[in-house]
Amino acid sequence: MRLALILIALFTLSASAARADVFVPADPPVLRSAQCVAGGGDVIAAGTEPDKPLRLSVGGGGWRELPGLRGCPVIAAAGDGTLALVGLSVNRADTSLDGASLVVREPGGAFGAPIVLGGDSTSGAAAVAVAPGGWVAVAWIERDVGLTVLVRRPDGSEVRTLLEPFPGVLDISDAHVGINASGDVTVAWTRFDRRTMRLRVARGVAGAAPVAGPDLASPAESFGELALAIAPAGGSLVAWTDADGAHAILDGQPPAVVAPAAPGAQLAAGLADDGTALLVYMAGGSEIVAAERVAGEWLQPRVLSPARAGVDRNQDHGSSEELQLDVQVALGAGGRAAVAWTAIPRQIVGAVGAVGGRWSAATRLSSATRIAYALNLAVDAGGVPRALWSEAGLGARGAAPAAAPLDASPPAVTARLPSRVRPTADGNIVVTARVRCSEACDARLAFAGGENDRGNISQALEPGATETLRLRASDELQYELIAGRAARRLRLTLLVTDRAGNLVRRSVALRVRVLEPPIRTLKVPLGRKFGMETPAGNRAVARLVNDMIETIARGHVSSAALSKRYSRSIRTIARKFGPDYTYSDEVGTAIYDALWIPLARTHHDVGYVLQGE
Repeated sequence: MRLALILIALFTLSASAARADVFVPADPPVLRSAQCVAGGGDVIAAGTEPDKPLRLSVGGGGWRELPGLRGCPVIAAAGDGTLALVGLSVNRADTSLDGASLVVREPGGAFGAPIVLGGDSTSGAAAVAVAPGGWVAVAWIERDVGLTVLVRRPDGSEVRTLLEPFPGVLDISDAHVGINASGDVTVAWTRFDRRTMRLRVARGVAGAAPVAGPDLASPAESFGELALAIAPAGGSLVAWTDADGAHAILDGQPPAVVAPAAPGAQLAAGLADDGTALLVYMAGGSEIVAAERVAGEWLQPRVLSPARAGVDRNQDHGSSEELQLDVQVALGAGGRAAVAWTAIPRQIVGAVGAVGGRWSAATRLSSATRIAYALNLAVDAGGVPRALWSEAGLGARGAAPAAAPLDASPPAVTARLPSRVRPTADGNIVVTARVRCSEACDARLAFAGGENDRGNISQALEPGATETLRLRASDELQYELIAGRAARRLRLTLLVTDRAGNLVRRSVALRVRVLEPPIRTLKVPLGRKFGMETPAGNRAVARLVNDMIETIARGHVSSAALSKRYSRSIRTIARKFGPDYTYSDEVGTAIYDALWIPLARTHHDVGYVLQGE
């Protein structure tokens, strides 16, 4: 409680203060199974396993189950204790997930019964907003139905409105909703109608059904992200990005370009009752840019975190890391603000500052030794921004602003790294390291370098305890070791961090000796099992493998010729023993395991050869 009061006092200082706060660790109660976590007010909710109910922590207390809801939670909270939570409801007949449902907690009360929003075709997470007095608004997109908004009034009555039906448009996406203390609701979304991507906004007054206004058009090829912010007293900010920049509509005024931006940039917005506003977007190279509005004027954009060389978040490469990029904003009284975002490679980063004033340097919030995901940034019950996320193997984590880092001293680390590696014929090397830390730490042992992950392992360390980390080469590194000599001089790195983010690094160079027996010795016995239905089928596959190895051993054969040879042989086996087993994943994997070393050693493209014609 004392720490919470200190954090509240620090964050609510005047925006004119000379210093800038920084994020410090503020973890929720331990929940290592948390896959996603969200907070609002005094509540933190976490999703764990798909078949497990949501878990709740109220007021910093221990975790308890919230029966009837699963999945990843979405939370909105108001300063008076009004809180809304959306999760996936459970079909009690067969315990399957059955679309989104809403539960509401009125000020000083308990959570009410779930309110079903959509069926099992609900697309993505619902957008939810609350306002003091018990006002709640939820918007969601349901395939074959459209975009629906629900407004729940303080007396418990509801109004549902289908704002954008299917098949009226080809696609509806990026729905946002907000509501103020008077019950005025705003919904913003994008719609694609074959020719262009358009932004549409609907508004409702005093709990009435919202009505859509005229579209704001933007070319489909350049439209980026959409954001919506509603001030408790009633102001509204609609913002979006495209090739022309970051656009803002404040309180229904004509749109204005307030900052240059790039299409596809992630975008977040915040708005205070006095008109102070903050737009933050992720531009090229994962650069984080803020556009600030103070005293009725938009200021020149400022860079909160510079672009990183070699990282282009606007390149459409479709990686899983790209899909998880996110930017979030929390704006409090006096222009005090916090920004958090996901960064490549899968880290959570944040900055704290004052709109129009000083900002802290961007700080890594998540552990340097773990993958982090499912970012959530919201204001807690004391008005303090709180960042929450999940880390692989550690579960729910968090951070909140403070005047200075609580711990700037790195831990004392004792590490015994290997000096050599056993010779290998297949690249499957294993190394061990013994590590001891003076305080609670997290250690990551990894093979450095390479375009792909060469292998890494992370482990939590108790104070004063010596742990052994055992690291095995990844499939990619095994291939590198067999295919060429460059990777046979490895660097093994050890990274140790305490919870405050203080780092200790160690490394050692290792030389790997790869044994290269004659290619023909890699032939397999005819009795080897490849996953075929009959022994005769396994023998046929073994003959194919040995024929390929003999052809490779003779030399002077191209990958294309090997591919044709393999394709003819596997088709013959399929005709005789049936395609179901011959082309199964089990048989394909067994063939790969038998042939990848001779192919890699002779510099043939393994994937190309075994794909066949």
